[in-house]
Amino acid sequence: MLNFANVMDTPISIMLFDDNKRIRDSLSLIFSTYPFFDWKGAHMDATEVMDLMEIGAPDVVLMDIDMPFVGGIEATAAIRKKFPKQVIMM
Repeated sequence: MLNFANVMDTPISIMLFDDNKRIRDSLSLIFSTYPFFDWKGAHMDATEVMDLMEIGAPDVVLMDIDMPFVGGIEATAAIRKKFPKQVIMM
């Protein structure tokens, strides 16, 4: 088990957008297990990305590129417009 005690005083908040249920479930399990992550949730598409960002913009967004309805590139562009310094990993 990883031991990051005393490495971070403030947990890193993370939100995931991915249409693959296995990836969502796996990353949810990983990030919600460790206290140095503040897991903001996993979403199956990015249709509500701006509403979710307005509610509580995470430190890091994990974004799938190819999703139904609103793709990751389109969602990333929308996030960048309003939150230009947001960390997004695709």
